[in-house]
Amino acid sequence: MNKRFISLSCALLMSASAFAAEQQGKRDEFGIGIAAISQSSGYNIGSENLVVPAFLINYGDFSLLGPQAKYTLFQDNDFKLDFTGALRLDGYSADDDDFFIGLDDRDSTIDLGFSMEYELGPVDVSFSLAADVLDKHEGFQSTLTFGHNFRFDSAMISPFIGMEYHSKNLVDYYYGVKDHETTATRAFYQGESATQAIAGIQGLWWSGPHHRVISRLQFSSLDSSIKDSPLVDESSSYQFIMGYAYVF
Repeated sequence: MNKRFISLSCALLMSASAFAAEQQGKRDEFGIGIAAISQSSGYNIGSENLVVPAFLINYGDFSLLGPQAKYTLFQDNDFKLDFTGALRLDGYSADDDDFFIGLDDRDSTIDLGFSMEYELGPVDVSFSLAADVLDKHEGFQSTLTFGHNFRFDSAMISPFIGMEYHSKNLVDYYYGVKDHETTATRAFYQGESATQAIAGIQGLWWSGPHHRVISRLQFSSLDSSIKDSPLVDESSSYQFIMGYAYVF
């Protein structure tokens, strides 16, 4: 499960660094950082907490941070289109927790897709779509969010709401239970597609060209297709990240 945390921290530091670089007119940069993370993902293992490192690169239209990369295909004042690639580091193995003993490992994969951002007056609309290209979960995920950036001299606060869609194959791979994985307390389960509401807030503070402090809190209302899995005992999930990055 630590793999998921690393993915989340990298994504947060990437978005924060890109915004700060734009504000200061600097596109090319390299940085290292560290993030403290707490999350409950719905699995019946409670909350998880840890600290992870992160690395970032912004070079022209290309950005890379840990397992996530993007290339800007088109951008004007109100619209931006990116090609995206990421390691999906969800999943688990039996040695993550005793709860997963008897289950086959659910592997990482690579998701490729695109993201679009559009400033619709005071509302920032974002849509992304990415699909598995290594035939692990063999599914896809799409996300639609609405938010607004409150910008200050050296800080930004961005509340957002939205929806996430997870395809049937994706849900079944990470939350399903196969016939040979069943036990007296773990029934067979086949997941269906899931649509869930999300809401949260992201904050960024920077000092000069080198220092970034970022935070993100997101709540998700789990769809019944995920809640009904015998691997899940929650009706919602949360992710909280607080990180610092030094940019060279």
